[in-house]
Amino acid sequence: MVPDRHWWRTADGRLVPHGHEDALFLAYAKGIEVPDHLAEQIGLAHAVRTFAHAEDMDLARAEDDSAKQASRPDDKMAAKPADKSGSRGGP
Repeated sequence: MVPDRHWWRTADGRLVPHGHEDALFLAYAKGIEVPDHLAEQIGLAHAVRTFAHAEDMDLARAEDDSAKQASRPDDKMAAKPADKSGSRGGP
């Protein structure tokens, strides 16, 4: 397998993707091949599947939220103010 991102180890030994707040030191670099049997043995394959699923769920949730927002009317628009430029016929 060839990771599509850098994978980091945490203080407690977990594998997390690049940008994760618990990342401590680089374990596997993006684009460097890791033999499939080794990726399974060290947990890299599982981590990739787990985080890919989480990202898919986040993406689906974001798309769902966008669709809901687009389908409802924009109730935050303020009403156009009345025209106050006319004369009142003052004293």
